[in-house]
Amino acid sequence: MKRCFLLFLALLFFANTQAQENKSPQGKLIIKFAPLALFDPNRSVIQSGLEYKPLQWLGLQLDYGLKFTPLQALAWTNGRENFRYYTLRAETRFYIYNLDETNFYLATEAFYLPHKYRLYDQFVERNGVEYRYDYADIEMKIIGGAIKTGFVVPVISKLNVDLYFGFGLRQRNIKHKTHEEVALQQPKFYEFFEPIELHEGAKTVPHISLGVKISYVLL
Repeated sequence: MKRCFLLFLALLFFANTQAQENKSPQGKLIIKFAPLALFDPNRSVIQSGLEYKPLQWLGLQLDYGLKFTPLQALAWTNGRENFRYYTLRAETRFYIYNLDETNFYLATEAFYLPHKYRLYDQFVERNGVEYRYDYADIEMKIIGGAIKTGFVVPVISKLNVDLYFGFGLRQRNIKHKTHEEVALQQPKFYEFFEPIELHEGAKTVPHISLGVKISYVLL
């Protein structure tokens, strides 16, 4: 997280420096790429999307994240066999202010992140009783939304940098299909953090939205 934040600040400084010398049209159809999504420790994806602006002050955006495996060794997903996932995000933007070719906006975002994988020799808690299983096929779905603020800075020609930050909520819903399940007499002790797969069902937690996108004006 610290590295991502430092990269965010570096890109912010670079974008503001370049904005003094370059101008970029706002456009009506814009293609985007989120480089930091490649380094997500939970689900590395190649995230790209399109924004359509029917009005100068309104933007409609849809992003899709395709599973990216080359950085899997750096992820926090060890032990998840046959790990399958993708990300889907939809956003409505309201461009509220322009300053020296920089476009400031407010946005609402909704996202859906389904996961499927298999775990071996782990634990699950149901109705106050903890069970140990040989293996389990797990389905986890994450849905949520956020309110964000950000700005788009022109870099060169039709190339822009988009930086944003916001808060929201996300709900994680986990289901297990266990095999060779045995009830424990006493719950397992976890020295630091419990695995998220320990508890079945839905849980809602705060969500922080922070990121950078590289965009190019098509039309």
